[in-house]
This record gives sequence, C-alpha cells and structure tokens, in this order.
Amino acid sequence: VRLQATLVHALGSAGHLDRAREVADRALALVPDSPLLLAERARIEALAEDDAAAARWLARAQAAGISAGLARRLAAEPAFRALGEDSATMRLVQSLAPAD
Repeated sequence: VRLQATLVHALGSAGHLDRAREVADRALALVPDSPLLLAERARIEALAEDDAAAARWLARAQAAGISAGLARRLAAEPAFRALGEDSATMRLVQSLAPAD
C-alpha cells in the first residue's frame, strides 16, 4: 500500500493527475479501506482544484480510520492549503488534525 501511495504522490507532484488517479483507483480496488490511499486520492483532486471531490475522498479516509500522524501531514499539505482555508477540504482536514 505504501509503495502505491508513494507512486500516486509522485505522479501527482509531477502533474500526471490522470495517471495518478488510475494508479490510485487500481490500488483502491484491492485495498478499498486504506486511509493512506484514500488521502492520496483526495490530494490528487486537490491538485486538480476540485474541492468537492477532494472532500469526498478525504471523508472516506476519515471513515476508514485516518491516523493522527497522517492527519497532521494532511494539514500541512500544500495541495489542500491551496484550496483555501474556507474550502470544504481544509475544514475537514482541520477537523481531523489533533490540536497541539
């Protein structure tokens, strides 16, 4: 799972969003409840500037049991922050991240 998530992250960072979606969706077909893969899928939609889709994928990650560490990483993720503090995605990220 970690290898697929890393590949999805790298593809998204390189701007290959369609390919990143394909890889993520294929991996999620095998491991549909992976919070890490679901969060990476949300990141791809954030990179595509689709707040609603990113929030949907992130809600699935939350339902799958996102860890506090992953939630903290997501709160610092530039792709989510670029959507704006008032975006549905950032509101969800902030609700996931434990307060320091």
